[in-house]
Amino acid sequence: MAGRGPAPKDASVRRNRVPKLRGDWVDLPAATEPAPRLPRLSRGTWSARSKAAWASWWADPVSTQWTPADRGAVVELAFLHGALVDGRMALAAEVRQRMDILGLTQKGKRDLRWRVPSEAPAQETDGTVTVTDGTVTAINEYRRAVSGVTPGPDPSG
Repeated sequence: MAGRGPAPKDASVRRNRVPKLRGDWVDLPAATEPAPRLPRLSRGTWSARSKAAWASWWADPVSTQWTPADRGAVVELAFLHGALVDGRMALAAEVRQRMDILGLTQKGKRDLRWRVPSEAPAQETDGTVTVTDGTVTAINEYRRAVSGVTPGPDPSG
């Protein structure tokens, strides 16, 4: 027995048949501005990890899209990141969420519909995925190179 209740309406008579629009993707330009200086700490100095994170955040093309308010959020993220590096592991989720919101992670870029044009898209061919710049080898090519045997057709597909 399938589901209970009446059958679904035909798509042509459904009430909300208009597809939801999420907006267009934005191709990000390269970041050309140098990273601003990290703010001073009230005591101590910034760790090498926090300095490297700060530099990478500002080198990321998403930094071209930040408003002045976002730039303030990046400063707050730096302080949270510094505390995380110093051992306050309870801040890990907060740091990750703020990085998502600012577009500093792949998930954040997808959510904001931002993309870096220089990233090569994956292409699917004959059941294997190969990146166009050649950094990923198709599994059949790898197996052939390792074993010297040409694999037969995939039994699952």
